[in-house]
Amino acid sequence: MIFRRKKESLIKKIFSHKIFISLIGLAIIIFISIPMAKNVSKRYTINQEIKKLQEEIKEMEKKNQELSKLAEYLESDQFIAEQARLNLNYKKEGEEMIVIKDKENAGKEGALATEDSPYDIKGKNEETKKPISNPRQWWEYFF
Repeated sequence: MIFRRKKESLIKKIFSHKIFISLIGLAIIIFISIPMAKNVSKRYTINQEIKKLQEEIKEMEKKNQELSKLAEYLESDQFIAEQARLNLNYKKEGEEMIVIKDKENAGKEGALATEDSPYDIKGKNEETKKPISNPRQWWEYFF
């Protein structure tokens, strides 16, 4: 019985002691604050990702508007007429076409011919080389 009273009084002293109560309170605060800090961190990263995605959406919408304006222009009669004049050599009624040849392109066919024309045959103007005989090739290789 005496032992029991000492045990009870010891337990009462421990639980009623200010340091013990403050340590218990601190432990409870730590156990609550750790998950809360994790949630705050997750929320912050999610908000950052949301902001990034919203910026991408704005950029995509701007690009979409630019592309729709371009598509609108490409479907317009003005663009079709311009391309017909440039690529197909069409002209409107009452217009006259003048062809100006450059000095560099004077010898070539067509007014718009250039050196890198896809219709030019490479080596057309070059002299063909005579094939060298096999013994001659070996002679040049060794000597």
